[in-house]
Amino acid sequence: MFRWQAARPVAARKPVAAFSVGLYDVITMQPDEPNTPPATYAHPGYSQYTTSSSPGGVSPLVLEHLRRTKPWVTLFGVLMFVASALIFLAAFAMLAMAVVGHQVPGFTGGLSFWMGAVYFTLSILYIAPAIYLKRYASSIGRLMQCPSMNELETALAHQTAFWRFIGIMTVVTLALYAGILLIAGFAAAVGLAAGA
Repeated sequence: MFRWQAARPVAARKPVAAFSVGLYDVITMQPDEPNTPPATYAHPGYSQYTTSSSPGGVSPLVLEHLRRTKPWVTLFGVLMFVASALIFLAAFAMLAMAVVGHQVPGFTGGLSFWMGAVYFTLSILYIAPAIYLKRYASSIGRLMQCPSMNELETALAHQTAFWRFIGIMTVVTLALYAGILLIAGFAAAVGLAAGA
C-alpha cells in the first residue's frame, strides 16, 4: 500500500530584480538551487526577443521596432510626394486662370494669381519632409541588412531633420495665422470707427 506523506513546503522564489524593456516588464527570479542562473519571466509578446546586442551593437528589440516603423514612414513619404504633386497642379491651374483672365472683360485674375503663388509655395514645402522620410526609410532598410551604430545614427539624423522641418513650418504657419487675424481685426476696427 501507498503511505500518504505530508508535502514539504517549497520555498517561493523571490524577485531580485525588475526592469522595463519597451512596453514590457521583465522580472528576474531568485533560483531555488545554488549555482543556478536566475530565471527571467517576461510578457509573452516579448519572449521572442532578447536584450543582448547584435554584432553591430544594436539591440534586436530596437531593430524590430524600426522594422515595424518603416512601412508607415514609407507610406507617409509617398503621400507627401502625391500631395505636393496635386498642390502643384492646383497652383498651375490657378496661374493659368490668372493669365487667361486678363482676356475676359471684368476679370482681373489677381486673386487667382495670389492663390496660385501660395499653392506653388506649399507644393515646394511639401517636398522637403517627403525627402526626409524617404531617406529615413532607406536608412532603416540599410540598418536591417547591416546592423551598426553608424546606420542607426544616420536613420535618427534623418528623423530629426524631418521633425525639425515640421516644427519650423508649424511655428511659421501659426505666426502667419496670428498676423492675418491681427490685420483682419485691425481693419475691422478701422472700418467700424470710420462708419461711426
